[in-house]
Amino acid sequence: MLELGSLDGLMLRNHLEQIGSLNGQTRIVDEEIRRRASLDEDVRLLLSLTGVDVYTALLIRSEIGDISRFPDYKRLISWAGLSPSLHQSGSVEFRGGVTKQGSKMLRWIIMEAARVAERYYERMRAFYERVKRRARSQKNIFHE
Repeated sequence: MLELGSLDGLMLRNHLEQIGSLNGQTRIVDEEIRRRASLDEDVRLLLSLTGVDVYTALLIRSEIGDISRFPDYKRLISWAGLSPSLHQSGSVEFRGGVTKQGSKMLRWIIMEAARVAERYYERMRAFYERVKRRARSQKNIFHE
C-alpha cells in the first residue's frame, strides 16, 4: 500500500472531492440536456435511428436546422455533402467518394453514427459489406 505524507494525503483527498463534485454537476447537466432533448420531436425521431444517441441527435438537429427547407431526402444528402461524386466520360459513369460539400460537422457525426451501427448491428454490417464490395468492384474496373 502506498504511504502518503499528511500534506500529500490532504491534497489527494481535496482533488478526489473536486472530481466527485464535478462528476455530480456533469450528471445534473447531462440529465437536463436529455430531458430537454426529449421534448423535441425531431430529436426523438433521430433517436430511433440505429447508432444515434442524444448528443448525436442534437448535433444533427442543430446542423440541419429546419428540415422542411429540403423538398426530399436527396436534397438533404446532397446539401450535407454525403452524396457520391459522379465522374463521367462519354457513356462511362463512375461514382466516387462523398462530395464533402456542406457541413463538416454533420458529415462527421453521420459517419460516426454509421460506424457505431455497422459495428454493433448485424443488419447494418451486412449492408456496409455489400456497399464496400460494390465500391471495390467499381474501382477495379477502372484500375485495370
